[in-house]
Order: sequence, then C-alpha cells, then structure tokens
Amino acid sequence: MQLLMILAVVAVFAISERAPQVPVENAGRSVAIALAVTALVTLLAALIAARTVRRIRTRPTEYRRALSDFARWRSMHAAVWLASAAAVVYGVGWTQLVRCNWRLDGVPLVGELLILLPLVLPMTLSWAAFYRVETALAADPARGAKWLVESAKYAGFNLRHHLGLLLAPLLFLLAVEDVVHWALPWLAEQNKRAILYVPLLVAMAAVFPAMLGRIWRTEPLPPGPLRDRLVALCHRSGARFRDIRIWHSNSRIVNAAVAGFLPRWRYLFLTDGLLKRLDDEEIQAVVAHEIGHVRHGHLWLRVLAVVAPALLLMVADRVFPQLPQVFDGQLIVFGLPGAVQQAVLYMSAVVLYAVMVFGPYCRRLEHQADLFACRAELGIVAGPPETQRTTSGCAAERHVRYIAALEKLSALAGGARRHSTWLHPSTLRRVALLEAVHTQPARAVRIECRLRQVACFWVVASLMGLAVLLTGV
Repeated sequence: MQLLMILAVVAVFAISERAPQVPVENAGRSVAIALAVTALVTLLAALIAARTVRRIRTRPTEYRRALSDFARWRSMHAAVWLASAAAVVYGVGWTQLVRCNWRLDGVPLVGELLILLPLVLPMTLSWAAFYRVETALAADPARGAKWLVESAKYAGFNLRHHLGLLLAPLLFLLAVEDVVHWALPWLAEQNKRAILYVPLLVAMAAVFPAMLGRIWRTEPLPPGPLRDRLVALCHRSGARFRDIRIWHSNSRIVNAAVAGFLPRWRYLFLTDGLLKRLDDEEIQAVVAHEIGHVRHGHLWLRVLAVVAPALLLMVADRVFPQLPQVFDGQLIVFGLPGAVQQAVLYMSAVVLYAVMVFGPYCRRLEHQADLFACRAELGIVAGPPETQRTTSGCAAERHVRYIAALEKLSALAGGARRHSTWLHPSTLRRVALLEAVHTQPARAVRIECRLRQVACFWVVASLMGLAVLLTGV
C-alpha cells in the first residue's frame, strides 16, 4: 500500500502539472461528477466490507479464507480508486477547475491540497467503511455514534500512517515553492531555487523525526527495566537516539521503526502492539535489527538511492533539452496529448525504478540489518543477581533467538511467511538467508561487500550529478 500511495500522489501532481491552463466550461458539472465518483468508490468499499463482515459472522470457522478474499477485493478497490482519481484529475478537468476557475493556484498549499482531494477523500471514506471488518474480527458490534466516532478515528489513523510520512515533507516543499514564486520571483526565473531548497531540505531532514512523532501520535517509553535494557543495548552497539517512543496504533501494528539522520534528532519508535505482545528479550531482538539500520547508514543510503537517479535525470534533461519536445507533437500514441505522454513516460520510469531497483535494494538492506541483529550482544536479562544470566551467549544462541523473534513478529503482524512487501523480504527468505549464513559465514562477507559497492555507487553518482548541476557543465 505504501508504494501505491507514493505513486498515486506523484501521478496526481505529474498530471496536474501538465494539464491545460484553461478554465473548465461547466464547473458545476465537473464538481458533480467528482462527487459522484467519490461516492461510487466509497460505496464499493462499503459493499466489500459488508460482504466480508457477513461471511465472518455467519461462518466464523472460515474467517481466514474470508480475510484472504477481503485482501483481493481491497486490491481491486485500490485499482478502481486510482482509476477514478486519474479520471477526475485529468478527465474531468479538476486541476483546471482549481487553478483556473477558482484561481487558487497562487495561494500557498490551498491549490495543492484541493488537487489531492479526489485522491485522498475517496480513500479516507473507504478506510472508514473498512473499519466494519476490524470490528467484526474483534467481535465488537459497534453501532450508532460509537461506530461513527471509531470509524473516523480509524480513517484518521490510516491517513496519518500511509500518507503522513509522504505528504508532510511534500506539502512543506510545495508551500516553500509557492512562497518563492510570490515573494522572490527572480529566484524562480533565474533557476536558482537550489540556493534556497538545499538548506531547507537539510533542515527538514533534521527535524522530520520530531514531526513524525506528532504525526504518528507517540509518547516517550516510560522509565523501567525495559527502557534501561534498550538504552544499554543502544550504548553497547554505538547507536545514539534522542528518545525511545511508544507509537500508539491501538495495537493494530506490531513493529518498530527508526527515523533521523543525526543522533540528536534520531528517534526509535516501538508500537503499542509490539510492547504488548512480545517479551523483553524479543523486543531487544527487534531493536537490534533497527540498530543495524543505523550502524550501516541505511537511512542515508535509502535517500541517496532516491536522490542519485533524480540528479542524473536532471542532468540528462540539461544535456538533452530537446527530448521533451518529442512528446509535444512529434510522437502521438493512442491520441493522447504530448504532455500527458511525457507524464506517463516519467511515471513508468518511476514505477520501474521503484519495483526493480529501489525495492530489491531496500530488501537487501533488511537482510543486512538481520545479520547485524544476529551478531548483536543483547546484554543481561533483568532479575535478581542470583538469577541473572547473559543473553549474549554464543553465536548459535543469538542466531536461534533472533529467528524465533522474527517468526513471532511475522505471525503477529498477520502476514504469511511467504509474503513479501515492497521494502521487506518475506520471513521465509529472511530465515533461509540467516540459516545459510550461519553454516556458511563467507556468504555474509560477500553480501556485505556487494552492499558496500552499491553504496559507493550511490555516493559517486550523487556527487557527480550535483557537481554538473551546480557548475553548469
């Protein structure tokens, strides 16, 4: 879902930037069509949820099959949602309506938020409809005002979880761009926006983890044995954090995350579901994995894996300025305007890169963090002095202990062992690699060597692209 959300937001802005800058003739009809499409997408979600709830309540022994079907129906719903958003933004002329008819393009953020409305509103209402499935699984027959309030909270949680991480920095940059166009037009005309954007990007990267703590609704992990153990583990591993925080998800998420490039602004997030369902040793194993991301610089490497191709694309645009003109009239496919074809080309390139390069690379970084966690010294189990025992033990004990925690975490998260995501390999693959490395240590050395080579490539590509853009070569 994360990749889908990112691509959807990028697609909406890519289409809107290349939409004709002329008013819509019948604005009232366009608004009516947009509302009707939103209602249809929400109705489809409500029908899917009602069908799933009925199956769960009438045939409780088959709830796993019902959930499997529910996942497939939600995938179909996501496809309908994307198609409807594209139809409204481009086909109905929603971008023209916002920018030309209502003349809101010059108001910072207002125009961008309204352009995103055909994308965000149907999905938010659909999340509220899908809340019925969660109440059925929890055997909670929520009705009336309680259902309305709780479904609204559920939709808000999904909105923060899926879109908050993406929209907060994106909207900040768009707001800055609007202010620059309004207050410093010479900066935009002379193409010197990097003078302003580079310091802002650096500042945003520094403070974003603190913003994330508010977006996700978090609080500090209270003092106690668990916090003491985790702080000691961080110190022994050489990873510094500003704070360890509880991420409140109403126990919906069983996971941990780390955010922040600099130790002063770096946070470790543990969900309430993780703290509730795992014991202290298992939590330590999960935290060791997150520390592995920090020690290997994975946060920086993921950013470079995005920045490097973007810089190279900007360099190519400067070296071959005539390339976009091909799509302005010389190449016509399916009768689409050249600007739309250009947007489709860029989006196709983004999708291919995300699926075939960035995703596999991030999955390999997860394997590297797993290897670090298996090697981590987890310290002393809390208890009276006469009963304390070391949990560092030998490599075999750490290896078995981490795999057990990984298997339990996967089971609690509700995913199948064979199921992988865009950024995470399947539990089956993670465990298989750990077992293979345990019997063949040289394989871990080869993995580390290849990842270092890729990291060097990202750094060199980013520096070269930045040098070309700044020097104008």
